[in-house]
Amino acid sequence: IDRLFSLPFFQRKSVLYS
Repeated sequence: IDRLFSLPFFQRKSVLYS
């Protein structure tokens, strides 16, 4: 469950950083 949440969480931050 943590990994599933970490995946979208990191992707969302990556988009913001982009």
